[in-house]
Amino acid sequence: VEKVCVVFDFGRYSSKLRPPLGLSKELQFCLRDHYPERVGRVLLIDTPFIFRAFWTLIRPFIDPNTKNKISFISGEEEKRMVVGSIIEEKDAMPFMLPGAKLTNDVDIDAYLHSTPFDRMAEED
Repeated sequence: VEKVCVVFDFGRYSSKLRPPLGLSKELQFCLRDHYPERVGRVLLIDTPFIFRAFWTLIRPFIDPNTKNKISFISGEEEKRMVVGSIIEEKDAMPFMLPGAKLTNDVDIDAYLHSTPFDRMAEED
């Protein structure tokens, strides 16, 4: 079974740009219900202090396997060390890994509306 690496970039995070809590919950339920045990790693890049503080509070109540999948990453050196050991430069975006080669330009409309997700799933 292939595992996915989920990357959240909080580099430009602000409370004004914060997604609704309901969206975060839906993402969590989607990953749990549709992709059980498919998440290999969750990388939280450049998170605000409040995220790490909250993590410290809830960490004792989280399953050890889940805890081991979550990494808080900040700073260029830590990105090189942690992200570089998981994702090659050619497959990473610059916010993930210094010197990465992928562009940040993504046509999200084309991706969401032109990718045959159902057919891809059936082919596996």
